[in-house]
Amino acid sequence: SYDEPVGVHKAWSSKGTLITWGKYKNGVKHGKWKYFTDDGEIDRLYKYKNGTLTKVDGRKVQKTKQS
Repeated sequence: SYDEPVGVHKAWSSKGTLITWGKYKNGVKHGKWKYFTDDGEIDRLYKYKNGTLTKVDGRKVQKTKQS
């Protein structure tokens, strides 16, 4: 589909500070995504694999069983 996000995406705050940086692959988040504070410091580092969040700040995400 033509409206799927692809490649690097960046988002800025209203103050012009970079707040998000990451990549899309096949329309979903893939790889490392960085989230920044208002001061430009890295606040969180998420890792996605084909749209599924796998790590937060280097720690594996616990999968929960749905009942």
